[in-house]
Amino acid sequence: MKIRKGFVSNSSSSSFVVGFKKIPQTIEEMIYILFDYENGDTHRGSNWGDECYYAYEIAEQVFNDLKDKTPINDEEIINVINSGWFDGSPEFSHIGKESWKFRCSFKKENGVSVYDDEEAYKKYIDLYNIENEELYRKIREAAKNLFIKEKSKFKDCSVFNFSYGDEDGQFMSVMEHGDIFIRLPNIQISHH
Repeated sequence: MKIRKGFVSNSSSSSFVVGFKKIPQTIEEMIYILFDYENGDTHRGSNWGDECYYAYEIAEQVFNDLKDKTPINDEEIINVINSGWFDGSPEFSHIGKESWKFRCSFKKENGVSVYDDEEAYKKYIDLYNIENEELYRKIREAAKNLFIKEKSKFKDCSVFNFSYGDEDGQFMSVMEHGDIFIRLPNIQISHH
């Protein structure tokens, strides 16, 4: 029997909208921005699961990722927020909606699934798509509302988008789940 030790994940990733009042020019400056550690204090860091990663390693990753980025504008921020689950995302289920009611009643009345009848399937998909359009509208509106609520935090900041996922190993799991941006204005968007 094989036994896996350490962190086990269902595999996720997150996007982070992060504001920097000052763009760091060195990894040491990034350490200070992320952790408020004195110069040279690079041995403290972030724990997640059984591993500890030093401030230098985490700051180096963010610093290198930042080098390839350009600041994003308000519309791009809303699009990033809209790309996944965020605080305030509307809950949604097709259960009880018209598409679900049609699918259930069709099966009860005809003894076959809508998937087995071309016309019924088309009607079902049309209803389903209308419901999804309404959901996407609600999600977009909630993303805009979250940004409006949080926008003042990003005043006088250059805003960037970072993405990290635990499917890329333990270190990237710390980058995703380790609250590395907690000292900066940020919004985390989860992609499962």
